[in-house]
Amino acid sequence: EWGAYLQGAESITSQGAKKYQGQPISLNLKDADILDILRNIGAISGFNIVVDPGVRGKVTIHLERVPWDQALDIILKNAGLGRSFEGNVMRVASLQKLKQEEEQLRQLQEARRLSAALYTEIIYLSYANASTVSSLMEGHLSPRGVLGVDIRTNAIIVTDIRIFVEHMKTLIT
Repeated sequence: EWGAYLQGAESITSQGAKKYQGQPISLNLKDADILDILRNIGAISGFNIVVDPGVRGKVTIHLERVPWDQALDIILKNAGLGRSFEGNVMRVASLQKLKQEEEQLRQLQEARRLSAALYTEIIYLSYANASTVSSLMEGHLSPRGVLGVDIRTNAIIVTDIRIFVEHMKTLIT
């Protein structure tokens, strides 16, 4: 996958700095349109690049024999832009827009995860009091989860999304 290749091209050294491995390029531009620069870097790198409609601006830059992936990072950082990968396409947009999209995606995934079917399991305890364990486990429920105690059988009754029930069984064990 192209995105994995590009991300792999930027390895992190033991000192924590990025190590760029792209083909060296030289750029000496004054008031160049950022869209033209991104298009040229796409041609040099061989990647498909899609630029968000809100990306505008001019760039003045002088770089000599700099790896193209480092040049791209510098140009994006200077313009307040970022990149994300969708398959074999690199998207360029403002950092704010990328962050907002990432947050929306996270919220959607969380909503999907929490909308799963509920599952009920009875967990019988042998060496602990169900009421005591129940109070310890309340923080491990999803927002839809319910915890009950059967004092007569010393059991905890858990109704929640299956992954939360499995996690709770592991904790209790």
